[in-house]
Amino acid sequence: MRHFKKLFPTFAFLVISLSTFAGWEITYRSTTSDGEIKYDVMLVEDNMVKYTGVDGGFIIDVNTREFIFLLIDMDGYWKGNIDDFRKEMDKSMKMVMEELMKNIPEDQHEMYAQMLSGMDEMFSTPLPDEIDAVNVEVLKTSELEEVAGYSTQKYEIRVDGNLKEQIWLTTELDISDDLNIRALSEMFNMIQSNVDGESLYSYSEEYLDLWDNGFSMKTIDNDDDAIEVIKVEKTNLSKSDFSIPEGYQLISTEQILRKNMMGNSEGEDNNDW
Repeated sequence: MRHFKKLFPTFAFLVISLSTFAGWEITYRSTTSDGEIKYDVMLVEDNMVKYTGVDGGFIIDVNTREFIFLLIDMDGYWKGNIDDFRKEMDKSMKMVMEELMKNIPEDQHEMYAQMLSGMDEMFSTPLPDEIDAVNVEVLKTSELEEVAGYSTQKYEIRVDGNLKEQIWLTTELDISDDLNIRALSEMFNMIQSNVDGESLYSYSEEYLDLWDNGFSMKTIDNDDDAIEVIKVEKTNLSKSDFSIPEGYQLISTEQILRKNMMGNSEGEDNNDW
């Protein structure tokens, strides 16, 4: 941007500098094992991340751990510390599951108890001993692939010898000045569910150390669901890009769970689920 010497242009330059800044816009394509395709966009600048798709998204300040969960089809948001979000989700999940079991006929209790086993603990915080007990291997393969114009190296994550995740990393896309990827990965653990220890490997040092090797351009999990970067752009972003959309209302973690699990929105009779 030009340097202006006259007073008014200088003031205009300062205003623009305060409201816009260079950042990254990264577009992802998610493909499920049954062929469903969705597109998501991640904005990144100065350790601020906004990730949005058709269902919802979130905003994270990696420096302060402030977290905003966005539920698009309810025009709702939750805002607070990400550690508190985990605790509230855990509390709400236990409450929702308890209520669900109360509404199930007595003769079906045993069947549903087996079906829903472990779900009430899906947002509990794993204990260090539980994490240490997981046998995680991160294997660098010889496979190379070009993804969205970037050369990538494939890694495999195995737990007890079983393939859990495949990740393609690139060293050609360096956004380290704008994002602490390892710290973001640690924070992702706070918002993902963990049923029967299926996600415990992502808490391990072996897994977190992986992010020192590059930026993730493609992943495939053990359900064959894939997420792949399809476009990367350096762009100007504003503070408003990382703010709550206008018209959104504050919602609780209980509302988030009910909507995501049962499809209920505010105003519906939750006793029917």
